[in-house]
Amino acid sequence: MCADDLLTRERLIAYHDSYAAAMAKYGLQRGVRGSEARHTTTAQYYRDLKRKTGELEANVRQLQNEQQQAERQLDEVRKDIKSEKLEAAKTEAKYQRKNSKFVFGADQNRLLSSVS
Repeated sequence: MCADDLLTRERLIAYHDSYAAAMAKYGLQRGVRGSEARHTTTAQYYRDLKRKTGELEANVRQLQNEQQQAERQLDEVRKDIKSEKLEAAKTEAKYQRKNSKFVFGADQNRLLSSVS
């Protein structure tokens, strides 16, 4: 018996087809026919993994920096809004005080003229 007779290209394709048919009930699918995909060595896999990990860590650091900048900008905007609200309240208080003097002053004049 010779392995060359059992492991011909046509027989290997047929083995893949029959295996895929048997495993279809489990949701498995056959690989792409004629695919040029090749096995990745363990060393290459870990090199790629390390490179991707480094890229992801750099992205995380960049996003953290951007988040800190956004939080600082938000704090500045909140301070600006707070100071604008305080200025508006201050202006409103001055306006109310001025109007209250005018109203009370007019009432006071009426009271004085009615007493006289």
